Amino acid sequence: CRMESNRPMQFTDKVVVVTGAASGIGQEICRLFGRRGARIGLLDREEASVDRFAEELSGAGVSCVASTADVRDRAQVSAAIKKISSALGHTDILIPCAGICRASTVSNLKVCDVEEILHTNFLGMVYLIEAVLPSMLERERGQIVGISSLAGVRGIPFEPAYSASKAAVAAYLESLR
Repeated sequence: CRMESNRPMQFTDKVVVVTGAASGIGQEICRLFGRRGARIGLLDREEASVDRFAEELSGAGVSCVASTADVRDRAQVSAAIKKISSALGHTDILIPCAGICRASTVSNLKVCDVEEILHTNFLGMVYLIEAVLPSMLERERGQIVGISSLAGVRGIPFEPAYSASKAAVAAYLESLR
């Protein structure tokens, strides 16, 4: 297969919404899409961090809007997507990156941690999809990019809830597709 051009793909006029945008994978994804011309909707639960990152991106010439929301809260997610959409337009690409992990052992199983991990890693993604999918279906375009892990394919020691959450992400997205 031969590439016509070795230039990176451009995303001018595309709105990319990223959760967990203020750190880690989410932050790097925002930088990448920003360099390629996308308008970025930054969603994170850490208001000061996401605002600071939005300033950084804006200073680099990236069109972006920061919104604070905890992805575990369906109403906050909906409000954040509405804020981003009113400022940037409809979401073309959704990348739910927000995620957490906590170690546990059989002898110290913490069900409250399991609930928080599943709410963040899995239901947070579901709430985001619910907020953007109707517009994507109406416009007959849009992409949802899932962030999973090999831990979702094979449970890893000391991370049963994380492994379960990533397996749920993969199965849910495969079923939607």
